[in-house]
Amino acid sequence: MINPFSEIFGCSSLLSVGFLDPDYILIIAVLTVGSIITGGYPIITSSSIEFSMNRIFIFVIFFLCPVILAFEVTTVCILVSSLLRNKESGTAFWRYLISGITATAILRTGSILIPGLLQNFPQQLSIVLAIPVVILSDIVLNLSFSRKCTSPVTDRIGRELTSYIVILPLTLITIILLIQAELLGALLAVSAITGFSFIGRSIVKKYRINQFRIREIIHQNILAARLMESFTFSEFLATLEEYFSKSEECSIRILSRSSGSADWILWSLNGQRNVTPSEITGNIPCKGRISSNIKVREITATVVGLSDNSDLLLLLSGLNENVIRRMPSNLLDNLTLLLKHTWEAVGHSMRSEKSFLAAAVMLARLADSKDDYTHGHSMRVSNLSCALGRELRLSRKNIQILRVGAILHDIGKLAIPIPILTKRGLLTRKEREIIQDHPVEGAKIVSELSGYEEVTKIIRSHHERLDGNGYPDGLQNIDIPFLARIVAVADTFDAITSARSYHSIADRDNAIETIKEGKGIQFDSRIVDALEKVVLSESAHQA
Repeated sequence: MINPFSEIFGCSSLLSVGFLDPDYILIIAVLTVGSIITGGYPIITSSSIEFSMNRIFIFVIFFLCPVILAFEVTTVCILVSSLLRNKESGTAFWRYLISGITATAILRTGSILIPGLLQNFPQQLSIVLAIPVVILSDIVLNLSFSRKCTSPVTDRIGRELTSYIVILPLTLITIILLIQAELLGALLAVSAITGFSFIGRSIVKKYRINQFRIREIIHQNILAARLMESFTFSEFLATLEEYFSKSEECSIRILSRSSGSADWILWSLNGQRNVTPSEITGNIPCKGRISSNIKVREITATVVGLSDNSDLLLLLSGLNENVIRRMPSNLLDNLTLLLKHTWEAVGHSMRSEKSFLAAAVMLARLADSKDDYTHGHSMRVSNLSCALGRELRLSRKNIQILRVGAILHDIGKLAIPIPILTKRGLLTRKEREIIQDHPVEGAKIVSELSGYEEVTKIIRSHHERLDGNGYPDGLQNIDIPFLARIVAVADTFDAITSARSYHSIADRDNAIETIKEGKGIQFDSRIVDALEKVVLSESAHQA
């Protein structure tokens, strides 16, 4: 039997109690195994924090063994646990390896240097004095390896110090167990610490999984909102493709089939095309299921079922196939439900929008037809307004609002008697008041429609002026809705460049110069500048 470990407090190492004793070797072996396991499977490892129980065993081994032996044993522990860690997760390999080797080097140097400077100074006390240097080196290395981390430096230092607040008391408890129970104490300490390490690791893993799921659900909710803003199916697919991957090698398509129809429609960024059942090879999955290597014409893809009756499918080809395969089942179920409802909602919205636009165009043509000179005026104003909106980098949603508002901007003229609307020569004061009332009449017509509040504002305010001399409300500057200011410029440009009962046709250059005279007075300067760019671009294109 070896002497009690309490004797180490009176000697520089376990050499005096026989470090080749079988019990001693078993104790060091048990501590070594504990060091390797806790180092290879840390509780937490990320770009900003490293927390493992490995340091406990390193400190204890240096405390109990001769310096050279302790250095060799702990170095082997660091190397083996580094390999385990790299094989298990591949995370923080170099940081752990460098910080571990640095810590053992500091402990070795301190154990040799301090007793050399101070005669009869116990090795154990030199280890205690070296520990603060180890902590400092770990903090410096952690900050160096986490330079790209967004968390504050003080938070990262605080987390490192907190880990040592846990490690140091457990180190002392382990030493006491070894002193009191030797091999049994070593077994108890290693079992307790590795058990604590794996329990903590499991808790952290579950926490990260939950955090990942929460983040993904948030991202999916954001995706749903963005998909609902799509005005075309191509925009829908582009948004969906961006969600899965930004790689150009990835592509996403939707395969849909109407109820009762045998043929399919393949939707892609380039448009749509019909697909017969004979052109589809492979098993079509049901809702929430994934099928690999399904071939649709020349396309081979992984397919996700989005509907109960398998008439709506998501096709993924390229790098993003793995993204969907690695997705937890609950997140996949949520995504399939989200895609199904948003696809149907966008389709319904587009059909409703098309129907409304068709009705709006019909009403606009009816208003234009009351005067031979304004035939096609509303559609030209709409096209120019949208071009100005794109030049001004408006959102797709605002451009769509602009399109509808411009089409309907003169719908109030339906309430104006034809003799007044087509009168040649000067208008009486009463007739002018009737003409100038058409924005109010148009706004009244559209205001009854839910969801068209912005369109109503365009119709009512497209004859306002920045200086306040417009009608019907005499609004000034920013009080005039921006989209109404765009339509005002487009409306004036088309009026000048079209033949009217009260003036002859003018060329585009003269129209721009006329509008520029009202820059900052009648018209918004930014919109006038945009008009000049759009007209010049169109002229260059036509040339």
